[in-house]
Amino acid sequence: MDAYDFANGEIYVRSAESVRGKDVFLIQSHPAPLNNWLMEQLIMIDSMKRASAKRITVVSPFYPTRVRTRRAADASRSPHAWSPTCTEPLARTGS
Repeated sequence: MDAYDFANGEIYVRSAESVRGKDVFLIQSHPAPLNNWLMEQLIMIDSMKRASAKRITVVSPFYPTRVRTRRAADASRSPHAWSPTCTEPLARTGS
């Protein structure tokens, strides 16, 4: 799949091979700027529909990030402080 931006900001998408009657998997993450990448993926989906793909499956991995506030930075010694490997929700502390 080829995708690039024209000088005027329009997005160009073209499949390198025929997808007529085939199952298509579109895999794309959405880094910043989110709107541009999401729009590109929607145009890819439209392109595959127009090319008569049998089925289109979109995989959009979501990598959430969290901005640490000053309060969270001050509480970094707390056992409930946020860490990148934390899988449990943060415990609420009284304020």
